[in-house]
Amino acid sequence: MEEVKMRECTTDLHLLLTPQQWVAVHEALSANTCAGVEISAVYAQELSFACEPDNMLVTHFEQQEGRVPLAEVLHRVVVLSKTSRELKDLTVAIVEVIATTVDSHLYWYGTSSLGHSDPYSASACSL
Repeated sequence: MEEVKMRECTTDLHLLLTPQQWVAVHEALSANTCAGVEISAVYAQELSFACEPDNMLVTHFEQQEGRVPLAEVLHRVVVLSKTSRELKDLTVAIVEVIATTVDSHLYWYGTSSLGHSDPYSASACSL
């Protein structure tokens, strides 16, 4: 039987969440409840709408909800983990954990990559 190799990965997501939703998301990710994924760290930053006035999450939210995001805050969330999953499957698994904690439609985009990246390396416009 072939041994499954665990690889270090980084999942970098942008999420549009209320502060209460973020607390629940952080707790869920910190509890490491993602099957087949060993989450070692979760980093988050709030991003300013002023720096990205045409943010696609904000635009999509406005189209779907019929209003501008008032209570919702744009977050950049970086999850460092080890897994044997394919990168696409890793992203889906982490987003599924997040989606189960949010009682409304989840507005997100992001990707996973091999290796552990600096969670603050691409953080433009953080608050």
